[in-house]
Amino acid sequence: MGIPHFLVIPYPIPGHVNPLMQLSNLLAKNNCKITFLNTEFSHKRTNNISKDNLKNDQPTTINFVTLPDGLEPEDNRSDHKKVIFSIKRNMPNLLPKLIEDVNDLDVENKISCIVVTFNMGWALEVGFNLGIKGVLLWTASATSLAYCYSIPKLIDDGIMDSAGHMNPLMQFSHILAKHGCKITFLTSDENYNKMKTTSIIGGKGKIMESHINLVSLPDGVNPQDDRKDVAKVILSTKTTMSAMLPKVIEEINNINCDNKISCIIVTKNMGWALEVAHQLGIKGALFWPASATCLVSFNSMESLVEEGIIDSQNGLPKKEEIQLSTNLPMMEAAAMPWYNLHNAFFFLHMMKEMQNMNLGEWWLCNTSMDLEAEAISLSPKFLPIGPLMGNEHNIMGSLWQEDETCLEWLDQYPPKSIIYVSFGSLISIGPNQFIELAHGLDLLKRPYLWVVRKDKGDNEVKNSHPNELKGNQGKIIDWSPQKKILCHPSIACFITHCGWNSTIESVCNGVPMLCWPFFSDQLMNKTYICDVWKVGLGFEKDENGLITKEEIKKKVDELLEDEEIKERCLKLMEMVVKNKGEGDNNLNKFINWAKE
Repeated sequence: MGIPHFLVIPYPIPGHVNPLMQLSNLLAKNNCKITFLNTEFSHKRTNNISKDNLKNDQPTTINFVTLPDGLEPEDNRSDHKKVIFSIKRNMPNLLPKLIEDVNDLDVENKISCIVVTFNMGWALEVGFNLGIKGVLLWTASATSLAYCYSIPKLIDDGIMDSAGHMNPLMQFSHILAKHGCKITFLTSDENYNKMKTTSIIGGKGKIMESHINLVSLPDGVNPQDDRKDVAKVILSTKTTMSAMLPKVIEEINNINCDNKISCIIVTKNMGWALEVAHQLGIKGALFWPASATCLVSFNSMESLVEEGIIDSQNGLPKKEEIQLSTNLPMMEAAAMPWYNLHNAFFFLHMMKEMQNMNLGEWWLCNTSMDLEAEAISLSPKFLPIGPLMGNEHNIMGSLWQEDETCLEWLDQYPPKSIIYVSFGSLISIGPNQFIELAHGLDLLKRPYLWVVRKDKGDNEVKNSHPNELKGNQGKIIDWSPQKKILCHPSIACFITHCGWNSTIESVCNGVPMLCWPFFSDQLMNKTYICDVWKVGLGFEKDENGLITKEEIKKKVDELLEDEEIKERCLKLMEMVVKNKGEGDNNLNKFINWAKE
């Protein structure tokens, strides 16, 4: 048997080429043979920059080969959508012949494994068809890969809508319906079929309210296509739905000529609909389900690029800290919501998306001036309509069965005695961290309520409470009626992932928070919780990236003994709840604007 022979294929940007070259050098030093496949354009550019290095510094067991990426020399290769689709359209047909040619040159050491980076997964499919082993080199953090890996499951479970933020917009629709507005809720055919299997849809497409009617359009993705390719779904949705939307609007208006569509409301990734609305003379608004500061960060991307603070191609920061405005807090660069994606397509997509979002005359946010006055003041488009609380009976049902027995369990305990732990619907922590958290809660010697969702699928690790911990002090449930829990008098504090909905619900109930953010806007929210509002504390990770049981016990004890934090929580709650009338007035302002 010959030596291992790796065919390595990076996506043609330095952030992928360089790490894969480093791995190739390590493999070569361990007596492996490497065939390094570049695009012709990338290889020529690399040769022009460091021709001597390629000739003299690379091990002799690394051989460079090329294939065309399908683009013309004058094409703009900063358009990563174009590059990705051109590569996928051209290189898969050429790769089998290249592998055959390479193998013919050394029949004793044929290619035994293909190693790729992100965006080059098609090569693993080619390798699989040829009986060649395949490996992914992920050039970003393991957490970001875990997030990307979870996307198809989140879509299947209805947690994440591939065409936007369906659930928060549905909740907002019910509030509008309660104010006497008529709602036409447009989703994709794919999502509509999934919704029919839940309690969301009643008879004939009605969704719990007589003023809400559900309609659907195809997203252009074929049944056999891979919906894990979120970029493909976004582009296909835009191309397909934007062409069909005017006809849908016309048909709906013909059914009820006295109540024609007067306003189109969209969430992120659906900004193209505002462009359609603009062309048809229909008002448009953006409903943003995260914080106003998060929206400011996306709207600031262009200026951050111009000022040289972030990279123009992938959004990665050139500084350790970023201040979006002189009135906003200084934040770690890693707190920017696009930073965790490590994906050039989504960064460039959001740059374009914000151009469409600016066509919306209002940016509706579930926040208030008490919480984010500085961010809201940065654009006249901001209309804070929060906090959207007290609407539990008018929103669509949960996609998971809520365990109401926990409320009776909470009734048994005195005020401010229970530790509530929940990481929302998106987060699944690793088994080692899970065990550490379980031991940390046990060390507290306090009662706790812990939400642990049971993962679906036989191939996934299922977290369970350690056998040696009887859990006599706590109760573990699959899913919780969180709004009811956080307003229960027995809750002392909330260990949270810092999602915006959870943050708002905690603030409105005066519950101190222990922050455990994972990705997206959660790190930004932590900054506000700990440094701006000062109503919570954050955990510190050890050298292995774990939050230890000792750290958990330490921070929970510290929080529960901090009377100043508790006092600030109550003051912030009183302020936000007292001024909820301002949010209601802004909502009425929006409704009246839509009627004009």
